[in-house]
Amino acid sequence: MATAAEHDRMMAVIQGLMHFSTLVVAETMRDIGAAPKDLLRYQSPIYQIETGIIGRILGQDAALYGPILQDNPEVREVVTAFSAAAARLQDIVCTHDTDGFAAFFEENAAFFAPVIPPGSMETTNRLIQGGLVKK
Repeated sequence: MATAAEHDRMMAVIQGLMHFSTLVVAETMRDIGAAPKDLLRYQSPIYQIETGIIGRILGQDAALYGPILQDNPEVREVVTAFSAAAARLQDIVCTHDTDGFAAFFEENAAFFAPVIPPGSMETTNRLIQGGLVKK
């Protein structure tokens, strides 16, 4: 059984990081004027899923998500790390650092190796083939 601290840490990642990143994507799309309805005709099924997740979260009550992000003391460290990772990747992308991008990508691929295909591919294929998104 997990301690309260262990639980808070995992929830900071599972809920805090995921909700935070989803809301940042939504805010970015709004800021740049990329209306979700305009994107649909360009999106493959996997991006429809991602946009659907944004809609699912934003279709609910802010009073549910605010406390998840603001009340767990572990979330601050997680979202700070997110911002640092985004800044690192932003620098790599904006400077066209091909080697830096390859290293960034490979480091993360190695970390995620336990869930990379076939696992990830099978899971997302089930979502797509199950008719949950338009093909």
